[in-house]
Amino acid sequence: MNELLDLLHKKIDDKSKIIADQTLKLEEYVQKIENLTAENHNLYQQLKQLEFRLEDAEQYSMIEKYKSMIEIHGIPKKDDEDVVETIKKVGDVIGFQITDEMIDACHRLPGKNNMSDRIIVKFVRRRDKENFMKKRDKKFITTLNMGFTTDTPVYTNESLCLPRRQLYALARQAKKSKGYKYIWLRDGKILMRKNEKDRVVQIKNEEDLNKLP
Repeated sequence: MNELLDLLHKKIDDKSKIIADQTLKLEEYVQKIENLTAENHNLYQQLKQLEFRLEDAEQYSMIEKYKSMIEIHGIPKKDDEDVVETIKKVGDVIGFQITDEMIDACHRLPGKNNMSDRIIVKFVRRRDKENFMKKRDKKFITTLNMGFTTDTPVYTNESLCLPRRQLYALARQAKKSKGYKYIWLRDGKILMRKNEKDRVVQIKNEEDLNKLP
């Protein structure tokens, strides 16, 4: 009987040692997973910062290259359209007279079914572009006050690189859904403010949009 008890105790000790060893290994694995998770998070944050720096450099390059360029969104396309005359109408609405001599290039950007609502305008002088934007800031443009039968917003912005343009589109959606009153661009930066006296928030990525109150 004693021998059986000793044998049983030995087996229990052996099992306990195995369990203890496995528990120790499991703790080591958990610690490794936690370390890898933390490292992965840090690498992700570094990657996002590098992506933003690259995008910022691309946007800065675009600003330098296209200092006199703007994009206008929301104007319906007509079959017999004269794009320059369309841009002049925009100028009339905001109280800024645009002449042929001011425009270096002006055309619609390609879109689905040849129905793009994006027009790109390059002014001869940067000063004209800046004065146009100042006037634009004081007047809300719609298709109705341009002579169309519809009444939808017309947006005029600085030219943006593709990632920044996509982020700006998401920011405009967030402006509506989260009740923000102001959104604007300044030298390629996306800026938002909920109310007139609130602090200005710069939107660098989608995470910034998710953090908006």
